[in-house]
Amino acid sequence: GIDNAAPYYRVQVLEEEGRPVKIKFLTLPADQRAQPLKGQAVEIHPWGALLPNLEKVAELQGHLATVETSFDPETRTLTISDPVPQAWLDWLDHP
Repeated sequence: GIDNAAPYYRVQVLEEEGRPVKIKFLTLPADQRAQPLKGQAVEIHPWGALLPNLEKVAELQGHLATVETSFDPETRTLTISDPVPQAWLDWLDHP
């Protein structure tokens, strides 16, 4: 890709038609050039540790998927080809 996999964004995984494939960006790409486009690869990383200052650290490996619909700046979302693993979502929702 253009940025050589450099930027990390905070995102929320949402369901679309019962599948966890919609990704909502909580932090936005810097500009239009950095917005993920259809056909590009993305990697979704779960957080792996909570720091004392309540910041989160990402795991080293994530879930690779292809962008199915390009980033929409109005809704701050895109969709991916392969659902995020349900086990991740269950773990992240657990208090």
